[in-house]
Amino acid sequence: MPTTADIIASLSGKTKTLGWDAVVAYDRDKINHLFQQQYISKLAAGVHFSPISWSNERNTIQFENITLSAPRISFVNASTESSRAVAILEFLDGNVIERNPDGQVNSYIRIRPGMGYGLTLNVDLIAGQGSVDEQGKVQIDFSKGTVAIINVINNPPAEVLAFFQQWLANNAVTYELGQLSLQDLGSGLTPKKFIIRTQQAPLTARRVAEDDGYGAVLLFVATNVNPAGGSLPTDAYPWLIPQESSSTVLVNNRLVLECYLKPELDKMLTSGQWELIRGTNDDDAFSLRASANATLNGGFVQSVPLLDEVNYAWSGDYDVPPYRPAPEDFIYSLRGATLSLDNEKLAINFDGGNTFQQKMGACFWSIGSEGTIAHIYHRARLNFWLAGGTVYQFVLDHKAETIGIALTDNKVTIDSNFIDEWKNLAASRDIAREIHSALRSAIVPVIRNLMEDVKFKDIEVFALNHVLFPEHNINRLKSAHMPGDMAIFGEIDASLTSLVLDPLQAVLPAGKSQQFTTNASSGVTYSLSPANGGTISASGLYRAPETINGGVLGVTITAKTATATAAAHITVVSSPVQISPAFFALHEDNPLAVQLNAMVLGEENTTLSWSLTSSTPGVTGIISSDGLYMPPFEAYPLGYTYVTVTATSPEGQTSQAYILLISAQTQPEFKLTPPFVTELAPGAVQTLSADATLDFDPNDWACYPALGTLSQPEQEGSTYRVKYT
Repeated sequence: MPTTADIIASLSGKTKTLGWDAVVAYDRDKINHLFQQQYISKLAAGVHFSPISWSNERNTIQFENITLSAPRISFVNASTESSRAVAILEFLDGNVIERNPDGQVNSYIRIRPGMGYGLTLNVDLIAGQGSVDEQGKVQIDFSKGTVAIINVINNPPAEVLAFFQQWLANNAVTYELGQLSLQDLGSGLTPKKFIIRTQQAPLTARRVAEDDGYGAVLLFVATNVNPAGGSLPTDAYPWLIPQESSSTVLVNNRLVLECYLKPELDKMLTSGQWELIRGTNDDDAFSLRASANATLNGGFVQSVPLLDEVNYAWSGDYDVPPYRPAPEDFIYSLRGATLSLDNEKLAINFDGGNTFQQKMGACFWSIGSEGTIAHIYHRARLNFWLAGGTVYQFVLDHKAETIGIALTDNKVTIDSNFIDEWKNLAASRDIAREIHSALRSAIVPVIRNLMEDVKFKDIEVFALNHVLFPEHNINRLKSAHMPGDMAIFGEIDASLTSLVLDPLQAVLPAGKSQQFTTNASSGVTYSLSPANGGTISASGLYRAPETINGGVLGVTITAKTATATAAAHITVVSSPVQISPAFFALHEDNPLAVQLNAMVLGEENTTLSWSLTSSTPGVTGIISSDGLYMPPFEAYPLGYTYVTVTATSPEGQTSQAYILLISAQTQPEFKLTPPFVTELAPGAVQTLSADATLDFDPNDWACYPALGTLSQPEQEGSTYRVKYT
């Protein structure tokens, strides 16, 4: 992934704002963190997606209490020519049941966090409309998204896609990725309009090479400087965010020169001006060059006498009698001087070929006829030339969050034909060195003071007060550079006054603990809800309940100080080992292989061991080390065979799935009501019933595996009922 130095080098000598006043870029990982924060706030306010339940008309597919996660954004296949992205809504809890036309369950998927089930949507990032507070927000309106993938059942029919599409349209939920405030804050860079684009990170810009969803949001901004904006980006637009940062603000090269640097540099000139110049390519950055008539008044300059009141030079002439200097201002010609941009350097360079003339006087000593020291005065119009330059860099005061310029190197030299003019005088070389040093000392502070006086207040206001983020997050500025355009790298982070609770989200098995911390030094009070959601200590140590009703329990952890509140969300699951599908039926006439997916919470690469047991010894089928189940090759016993699949972690934790093998000759005789029951609490009672047929009575009941108890059947007419506990 490119470093800050790499990004600066890629921008060196170029302008990449495409004629816009600024470009704002921020990366996917921070966006997804903002989504998590908003998700927790929406859960607390009851405005996140409600659980989803639906079955089709034939009752062969049923979704039961599907809970959706915080959205995750992906920029896979994103194009900088549009604002399209991919959003993923993971299924966290619920059940998916598939049944055959006779009502028998073919498959039961018990959804748990981290299994990879969910919706994949194509979404467009849009700008908020309406109130002043809403304007400029970059949002995803999920009601306008297009369902691309439903990853929970194989080859979902069109009716499933249609249901979720309509459900999203009817349950509008919006998430915010950031905001470009359009309010007039009195700044010279008030945004007037902007366009939104998405960008997939090139391979070299990814933290993980295989992460093809990594990318950024780009905002191309027109301000009151150039309200018309610029041209539209193509897919060739460069990547702007270094690995050390999560945001970049790029300010137009010409704007910075014209509005900030040129006005200050023009102040140094007695005549002429600094002019914009650039190369021949459309993306060549502008620089500044002093006009042919550009001059700087250095005031009266005089070297220090090398002897008592003798052997010195000055700008001007001399008077007679008495002999004494007649001061004149030294006028430097800056013709051809340039302000150039090179990587991290900002340099003012002087053209050594620019020669200008200045009247100079000099006082030498001489031995008179009587052996006394005499003062000999000379005058001449000498040729001078400036060479070298001064080098500056941008500095950022992290406490005040202000951008400035500081001198880092001074290589200005000034030379003349002083020695040639007075070469017959013994002290000419020493006096020339001194006057050149004095002339150098006169010009450098003028340039340095002007450069270091440049203020970028409007740019600071833009980067800090117009580029905004939700949930008390700010764009914290880290460094500023001007390789071509001005590049300000930053970090999207919590404001200093906000309370930060860490971790923000976690999935925890029942009975396990999680330590929470905050950025507050003291005075933090912790609480949780619901009341049966476990315990949390005064130091923030949370312990999940030993058992939970159902497979998943959502718990909100709240931390409070006297001035702030923060919340986190814990998902408690009944077992650290999860396996899916939880049940499936295989008919002997269609002996398909089934891939079982298992995971251990928090251990993505844990290797599980698999085992099979059967109600009919020897009739189990086989299962591979990665969970691929193959049904038996031999004939199935008449009726039903029940196979238990057990996945075991290295720590001995287990989870089971159940397989029903149906022989070719077996046909269901009775229809049970209800055909399935999910999430039955321990100790709860469920009544099951079946109706007699012309040939058989449902008077013999059993359950597999042998968990719980069945009552004796009770008959009422042709209906038989049992109670399962």
